[in-house]
Amino acid sequence: MNVIIIGKPGTFSKSTIPDNIDFSEIHILSSRVVLTIGAFSNCTTLKNVKFAADTELSMNSFAGCTNLKITELPQCEVVPVCCFMNCKALREIEIPSSVTEIEESAFKGSGLECIVFNEGLKKIDDFAFMNTKIRSIVLPRSMQRISKTAFTNSNLWVIYYYKISEYVVDDFVNGNKSLKGVVLRVIDWESELMDTGSED
Repeated sequence: MNVIIIGKPGTFSKSTIPDNIDFSEIHILSSRVVLTIGAFSNCTTLKNVKFAADTELSMNSFAGCTNLKITELPQCEVVPVCCFMNCKALREIEIPSSVTEIEESAFKGSGLECIVFNEGLKKIDDFAFMNTKIRSIVLPRSMQRISKTAFTNSNLWVIYYYKISEYVVDDFVNGNKSLKGVVLRVIDWESELMDTGSED
């Protein structure tokens, strides 16, 4: 197993790594590291990345990394366009509270089955989770907008939400053919999940 160590600030991409090295892990130890557009796209040997807290992601940074299995992201503000698109081995991820927006196609075509949204997230853009296997989501109070196409062709079946976000959920669900049959459940003011209706 070859591990790539990024130990100093600056921009970084796979072009800085010799062509004859196959690597399965990246450890970002330094602060102020910026991953360039497409930094590690289509690196099929890459299985894990350990981010420094302030690592900055870019568009397509890990797109097509079919064996990537990370579960944590850096404390970034945005998950960029197509950043983890087609990461087939990706099963679960937690979105940090620093993230305010998940951009277009960020996780499209990934293997995601479980995702945790934290308070602070405001927007989920077009096709962000298209063609994934996510069955349920819990929306934070901070949520302001979800694109109607965000979960197209996913397995989304149950949406948990706080009463304060009811208008967001209504806008997302109403007229959205890709969510036919979805079950809506309200989270009570004590933050406990509460079933507010049958699943019929």
